[in-house]
Amino acid sequence: LRKYVASQAAAPGELREALERNDMVTAERIAHTAKAVNGNIGATNLQLKAEELEQLIHSESVRELIDAKLTEFESMLLPVLEKLAAALPPIADSSRSSYPAHAGSLLKNLAELLAHDDSEACDLFDDNAALIKSIFEQSSYLRLERAVRSFDFEAALAVIEQYELDTVANVGNGDLQ
Repeated sequence: LRKYVASQAAAPGELREALERNDMVTAERIAHTAKAVNGNIGATNLQLKAEELEQLIHSESVRELIDAKLTEFESMLLPVLEKLAAALPPIADSSRSSYPAHAGSLLKNLAELLAHDDSEACDLFDDNAALIKSIFEQSSYLRLERAVRSFDFEAALAVIEQYELDTVANVGNGDLQ
């Protein structure tokens, strides 16, 4: 299920990128894969929506129809991913317990780039994805990754700001070491 969550979190953004490049073969492949993996885990509503998306792409429908179907698919997918991520047990990873000293400056730099709608935020995120993933809860990381990959910098910044608020609240409550 972790593999499903990771691959499907990226699928809508990858599909949008392929559509922007007018790479219909790749877009159709991504939709086909989404159909298959959602069927594999029994997410039949998502499987059907991905199949509809795949058919629209295959038949070279107008872009507005494809975009609308992709938005429907994504709006159904995100809650499933968040619920799965929340239900999965944490990965035994010592890096989560030892918050790297440079993580704070990384988040500050990322937040500044996002606040200025600077596309360098994407590169910074990609270059430091493992560290960023170690900082956030999985559902928050998925929201952040989705927002960055779809260039929704305002939403990405909101995830970081919420993390900072939660961290301050936890420090105030003595929850952090």
